Amino acid sequence: MTKLIDYNNNNSDENVEVDRISDLAIDYIEQKKSFTKRSYTDEEKKVVLALSSMSYSQRDISNMTNVPPSTVHNWQNGQGVDSIDYQSVSEQLKANLQSRLTASASKFLSLAHEKAPEASFKDLMVGTGIALEKEALLGGNATHRIEHVSKKIDVINVSKNDLTDKRRYLEAELTDLKEDG
Repeated sequence: MTKLIDYNNNNSDENVEVDRISDLAIDYIEQKKSFTKRSYTDEEKKVVLALSSMSYSQRDISNMTNVPPSTVHNWQNGQGVDSIDYQSVSEQLKANLQSRLTASASKFLSLAHEKAPEASFKDLMVGTGIALEKEALLGGNATHRIEHVSKKIDVINVSKNDLTDKRRYLEAELTDLKEDG
């Protein structure tokens, strides 16, 4: 290995340590030069984009697919995926997950009767509700409904002159009441 430093002192312990660090640095640089980026198939890209369309986080997608989060981020922003049509894969994943959630909801309902003495019925029903809600979401159905109620307010159109006349009349009545009273 080539030495990076020409030593003028005779402290051999320091020289050995510097040589060791230098060797490690050179090895690291050579490894970086030989490192090639992994290429991904269109199918791998489709799966990543389909998971992304299902609102999985970049970290979750990275953990599931072993694709680095930075690569997931780049693909989500359209880099290197110009001709990738991931919609069919996304729909297949959603349909698969929807059927699994429906099966889970059915299991929870059947377990509710069997496990009621052992488990909280409330907990079993919460699990059932969550599974049914997720199934509805994947099926494109609403999970709640919001209603907006508005009341119509009748607006009375009165001219400024009419209001002025009414005010003068009321002020006169008030003055008469004070004088009488």
